[in-house]
Amino acid sequence: MSLIQSFAKLTFKPSSQASYRTYVAARTLHPKKFRSILSDVPIRPRSGWQVYMGEHIQEYKINGKVDARTGTAALAEKWRLLSDAEKKPWQDKCKVGVAAHTEALQKALENATPQQFHDENVLRRKYKLPVLKDPKAPRRPLNTYLLFITHLRETRKDELANMSQLDQAVYAGKLYKELSPEQKKPFDDKFKEMKEIYAKEMKQYQSSIQEIVPEIPKRAVAKKTTSKKESTKAKSAPKKEKNVVKEIQRINRREIASGDWSDTGSWHAQYRDTAWIFAGNLPFDLSEGDIICMFSQYGEIIHIELIRDKQTGKSRGFAFIQYEDQRSTILAVDNLNGSEVLSRTLRVDHSYGPKKPKRKRGENGEEEEEEEEEDYPKMNAAPPSLAQAYRR
Repeated sequence: MSLIQSFAKLTFKPSSQASYRTYVAARTLHPKKFRSILSDVPIRPRSGWQVYMGEHIQEYKINGKVDARTGTAALAEKWRLLSDAEKKPWQDKCKVGVAAHTEALQKALENATPQQFHDENVLRRKYKLPVLKDPKAPRRPLNTYLLFITHLRETRKDELANMSQLDQAVYAGKLYKELSPEQKKPFDDKFKEMKEIYAKEMKQYQSSIQEIVPEIPKRAVAKKTTSKKESTKAKSAPKKEKNVVKEIQRINRREIASGDWSDTGSWHAQYRDTAWIFAGNLPFDLSEGDIICMFSQYGEIIHIELIRDKQTGKSRGFAFIQYEDQRSTILAVDNLNGSEVLSRTLRVDHSYGPKKPKRKRGENGEEEEEEEEEDYPKMNAAPPSLAQAYRR
């Protein structure tokens, strides 16, 4: 999958290298054009099976819509019966796609300016997306302990050769505690020297960045219900899921029938600033892995939040899913909304992700914030190679 993430003021240009998946045409967003650093990075295929399914899933259409459940099951059985030689063409396509993605990603990051990284990361933080790391930015110096362990690895290669990194860290930690202040002084002096150099380089790096925050359209805030009548209507909302499904399908049919469909004029355009979708009315027996298998045919999934009951831990039948590429949300909404899975009609729509935990009041009536491990996305569904690319 491509690492392109969509948000406000982003202009898409599909890459000619990404031949194994078709996305919507290029779009221009207003009021200002904003071109992502990664807009030309081709989509990264996950496996040969994913490429195979993407090429053949369109064969399983019912009334113009892909039957995801039937198609996935049938293609999985066909894939299982293929020999290794028959699978090789799709596995080779996957390797070519991964190589093209890796090369384009590295090239895009190396050619981007500090100002481009800053402007894009402002929007990524706003919409809780992974920030991009500039490979040309100054790196923080190693602290005294890390300088010591690096010195050990250079001077005691034979002794540390057969140790794992964990064993090396434990061994170095014991030796470091036994060092006297005089023995630590060379490492302390080197750290201070490197820290001063880092401060000068960082100051020079940041001097080329203008702290201008782009204008971001505000999201509409839902009105809080106060009356009993409004509260009753809110509780009965889940019963209207099928009506919501039909409404989305009606809007799609109207846009296609009009003949003058455009990216900016489509109803999807109002959700161009989020890579999240909401999946409702899910069968309660489905796990996170089952949901990822079903939704990943339309793009790389980097995070999933399956809402569970706090007391029992059982699924409540709905989840929030974040794609790596915002354009995947359009494919998922158009193809999976209204589909039948285990006799349940799915409701799939665009979303801004799960809400943050509310503040709760303490014993003295003062507000206390719940502890959070980290902000979104936690990338609990991203492949290791993709997660490492973001965290370098």
